[in-house]
Amino acid sequence: MVKPAADDKVHEFYCTSVSGLEEIVIDDLMTQLPGGSGFRSEKTGRHGRVFFHYERSPRRLLELNSVTNSFALLLEFRGVTSGRPGLVSLCEKIAQMNMVAARKLLAVCDPEAALDGYQLQASLRGRHRFSKDDLRRAVSSVLEKKHSLQPGSGSGGGGMRFHLQVADRRATLGLQLTSNRSPGSLEREGVARPFLYCIGRLLDLGAEATVVVSACGPDAHLHLSPSAPLNMAIGCHHERRQAQPDSRPSSEAADQQVPTHAIRTVGLSTDLPFATSRVDCIVTNEAGAPRAATKGSLSECARILKPEGVAVVITASPAEFVQQIMQGELPFAIGASLSAVVAGRKYVLFVLERLDLQSISGV
Repeated sequence: MVKPAADDKVHEFYCTSVSGLEEIVIDDLMTQLPGGSGFRSEKTGRHGRVFFHYERSPRRLLELNSVTNSFALLLEFRGVTSGRPGLVSLCEKIAQMNMVAARKLLAVCDPEAALDGYQLQASLRGRHRFSKDDLRRAVSSVLEKKHSLQPGSGSGGGGMRFHLQVADRRATLGLQLTSNRSPGSLEREGVARPFLYCIGRLLDLGAEATVVVSACGPDAHLHLSPSAPLNMAIGCHHERRQAQPDSRPSSEAADQQVPTHAIRTVGLSTDLPFATSRVDCIVTNEAGAPRAATKGSLSECARILKPEGVAVVITASPAEFVQQIMQGELPFAIGASLSAVVAGRKYVLFVLERLDLQSISGV
């Protein structure tokens, strides 16, 4: 249960994240939010949530790269019974919320938000004798009558965006503080910023590492390394597309030293424009790629990686992928794997080590 703070401020928060990466997110939040405490995580199907207590500047919550969105936790109530009395009890708790503190917080995080309007998203899971529409109507009535809010965006801005989740006996009500779009499927949109940033946290890349990002989201190259700018970034596709006139380096450029500034180009993941053994790490999104394209992409990864370099491969077909690696045609060993859920679909992230077969054969 969220207790009112003595200083009339909100100190309980949660962030949404890629489901499966919650522990990486907690590790990042503990670094980015000094003084934060009580970190705990939960999976809700389409995304994960990380809850915590935080008493310092809420503006820090607007600058987090590992999460999708940040929320103030206004209510956590575990007394929602299945019948109408459970709905009544929930509405009574919402009526008692400290809306003054919530308005103050949102004014700090979003000065243009309309504090007299609201939007409500509600979800209902479990066996209840009231529907999601019943839930939404009852809570909307409380927000309007007890807290003087009007449906819609109010007098300007986007209004106060409430997210109510009821799962069995537990209810949480959050106030959204950021406005980031939830990631879409990896096949359609590539790997979004929070996912890629968490990969960077997982790998703990050094400032001098040369990194290639293949077939990922359009802003991927900006967020893979938490500690330093990327030395290299490239957006590639699994099928041939019309490239920008100056987007692809010439064959001569491929034989030159890898530049130390970040670039973004367009090419084929099966024909990367880099010389052999020049890259420390490559992250490639193989979700939705044909089997032949994946094999070609992995061959290119092996070619451009330095011995003992790392390839991070994201796939929606893990069994088929493992079979390809176990056949022994590619110089990779699987070091670790991690499951994640994006837009309701399950993916597996594999961390591969590039084997130095010449050294092995010489032993």
